[in-house]
Amino acid sequence: MNIEVMHIGIGTAHGDDFVYERPHGTGAWVFMHLPVPLEIETTAGRVRSEAGDCILHDPGFPQMHRALPGGFHNDWMHFRGRPVPPLLRECRLPMNQLIRLGATDYVRVTLRELQREFEERNLHWQHRLSGLTADLLWQLSRRVHGANEPPATRAEREHQVRLRAVREAMLANLERVWTVADLAARAHLSEARFTVLYRRLFRTSPNEELIRARVEHAQFLLAHTSLPIKTVAEKCGFESVPYFSRTFHRRVGCAPRDYLRRPL
Repeated sequence: MNIEVMHIGIGTAHGDDFVYERPHGTGAWVFMHLPVPLEIETTAGRVRSEAGDCILHDPGFPQMHRALPGGFHNDWMHFRGRPVPPLLRECRLPMNQLIRLGATDYVRVTLRELQREFEERNLHWQHRLSGLTADLLWQLSRRVHGANEPPATRAEREHQVRLRAVREAMLANLERVWTVADLAARAHLSEARFTVLYRRLFRTSPNEELIRARVEHAQFLLAHTSLPIKTVAEKCGFESVPYFSRTFHRRVGCAPRDYLRRPL
């Protein structure tokens, strides 16, 4: 298998005036992971994405995405090669449509490994890039088709719209103090029922997703603003700087102060 990764970026940040337009496509396959909502062109027209959505563009699809107020950051890669079309057909992945998967931690883990191989270019790096790209597509296929999961019940489907709205409110207001009881009340569910349905729909717990989103937002603020660490902690909803530092170190592998000093 020979899949060529042409470009890759993780956490690429854009201001709220950013617009990306390629009326004739890029000539390559494009994968994007969207931790922050934006406006994007799809086969259904221009739509607003949700936090955590992914999308696969084919080489000729007219691409457009635009930042919403506050800007956005995303993870992305461009790739090409003769094995790509048959692999995508076998994976049965939707093209040029938003893919809603719930938790996407595995996407970022794989993309980080791809970026490391792309930058370091150690022995067999091109083969590793090819294999990791194929693995990412197979993982997406598993999540999209959910072969090992029972279908949602009618009652669960009725709750999904409310749960998505609750999740979006939580991720859009990270500085607020959120509890499972608050979230469950917004969804008109008991805490136990809310937690079960949330995990089933988004493949993670509400607490885990909240912490992950807060740490990712903290990384963005540390890298792209001059805010002091205390202010970053407050804006990301951490109750104290020590708690913020411990959580950040556990998730990122270094303290916020060290992350702030690292070369971009």
